[in-house]
Amino acid sequence: MSKVLPNEGSKLYVEIATVMTEIPRVISMTPPSPTVASIPTTALTSSEHEKRPSRLADPGQLSFTIEYDPNDTVHKALFEQFDAKAILNWKFEMVDDMDTPAREEFTAFITGIEGESVEIETNHERTFNLELTDEIERTAGANTP
Repeated sequence: MSKVLPNEGSKLYVEIATVMTEIPRVISMTPPSPTVASIPTTALTSSEHEKRPSRLADPGQLSFTIEYDPNDTVHKALFEQFDAKAILNWKFEMVDDMDTPAREEFTAFITGIEGESVEIETNHERTFNLELTDEIERTAGANTP
């Protein structure tokens, strides 16, 4: 039986120097929306539109927003990886009350970093946009026997 999983407590990780490291102060995330293109196969003699799925899926894009701290080593590393145009390993971990939480793992590179307007009564935020480079590996949570 499926259950509702809260977003609170979910974690986003990035591999930095071969270590999966939690990204601190993530306040929102838009998960990827993978797509498969529709390829027209309609012949001149067809009586209706005909299509087939593309053989190449697009794994999509992902974005996340952090409360930015320029003194945080992980936040600094994200900017460094953007500058290096590095393809990185990422992991999104969900809260599901299992010993080993459900997760989605993928590779991606940072395509852009957006800043928020600086106003009174607001926090410094940065939004990171990622382009996935391969399919998402989804793993269900598990309890230790």
